[in-house]
Amino acid sequence: MKPTLTPNFRVLREALPKAGVIRRYFASYCQYSSRYDKFKEGIVLNAFKPELSNGAMMDIGVYTVYPMVVLFGRPNKISASGVVLSTGTDGQGAVNFEYEGMNATVLYSKIANSSLPTEIEGEDGNFMLDKINQINRLTWQARPVASSGKGPLTPVEDISAVTDKDEYYYEVAEFINLVQAGKLESEVNSHENSLITIEIIDEVRRQLGVSFLADHIRTI
Repeated sequence: MKPTLTPNFRVLREALPKAGVIRRYFASYCQYSSRYDKFKEGIVLNAFKPELSNGAMMDIGVYTVYPMVVLFGRPNKISASGVVLSTGTDGQGAVNFEYEGMNATVLYSKIANSSLPTEIEGEDGNFMLDKINQINRLTWQARPVASSGKGPLTPVEDISAVTDKDEYYYEVAEFINLVQAGKLESEVNSHENSLITIEIIDEVRRQLGVSFLADHIRTI
């Protein structure tokens, strides 16, 4: 999972306490797929084939979920809705999560575009990420003094780290470092975080009625 290994995500994790009590996580990754044009022509490519265990959540929705798990852990409750295509794969979805004292919402799609950023809302301020799948810009805005919405806004601070490398650089570098150090897992993209994310995706699919051939194959 590349975004959780980027310098800007590291800055976010270190700066998160500035926001005080976190009340909401919102992430969106909606990108119209060129393969969807073929789908509408009756040509089903890999992105929408359930026999390949694919679909919108598996392909891009995971980018909205994994950072949430790294930051906040396992949610207490999941509620999903979405659009299931004729092949049985999901074209898009919206998922609400409940945590102790906070909510989270993620939107994902391969059949529509969106330019919505990702936001983390705390009682003392908000963080904004331009793209959850590739974090190039990270900003912080402290909460203004309560004034029934009539007071001046606080300035938006750009706290972005320098990210002049290829978008896959940090993921590859993490892998190399782990091998050289003889470690079996990343401290960020840990086995636990990955398993929690898989469990979330499975529950989202269950609620949407998305079933894969691999779900029915037993392994010894």
